[in-house]
Amino acid sequence: MRTEIVPLMKSGHFEAAIAKLEIFLSSEMRPDLRREAIGFKTHFKEELGDLRGAEEDLLTARSLAQEGSYGRFVNELCLGGLCEKQQRISEALSWYRSALRTCIEGRFAVAARLNRF
Repeated sequence: MRTEIVPLMKSGHFEAAIAKLEIFLSSEMRPDLRREAIGFKTHFKEELGDLRGAEEDLLTARSLAQEGSYGRFVNELCLGGLCEKQQRISEALSWYRSALRTCIEGRFAVAARLNRF
């Protein structure tokens, strides 16, 4: 998947990248791979200005992540960022707090990623 998606991403062909990901996502796969593919799709939707679509995809990706996992932390942090971009500050803070709780649950250090606090 990455070998096809990365060149499209680098050249700014986000619609084509989303189309490839949709084909990939239509097949059966492990939840962690599905979550990662949805994460790529989220990034492309955000680049295209579809913040609502990106948020919906992030919520789906988060639902596939294990509690206390780094993947869940990243999804929550990104949800906070999307809410912040849309001036939904209280919702952004709620997602950032969730990300912090996930760090505590997972017992992993992510201080470098939390510079926005």
